[in-house]
Amino acid sequence: MTLAELAASKAGELLDDAAEHLDDTVHVNSCVTVADAWMRLHMVLATGASLNWGDMFPARH
Repeated sequence: MTLAELAASKAGELLDDAAEHLDDTVHVNSCVTVADAWMRLHMVLATGASLNWGDMFPARH
């Protein structure tokens, strides 16, 4: 399994976990947020796109 495939797999696991806990919005939000980060990493690894951390993970206020 490549690193890109591993990142996509982790995102899928988190989304499955979120789907199992739809009544807990905090849990779902956390899972989706981390899954989004895994998918962004997958995109970079799979495409070889240049990594700009500021664009990939904007600061939250």
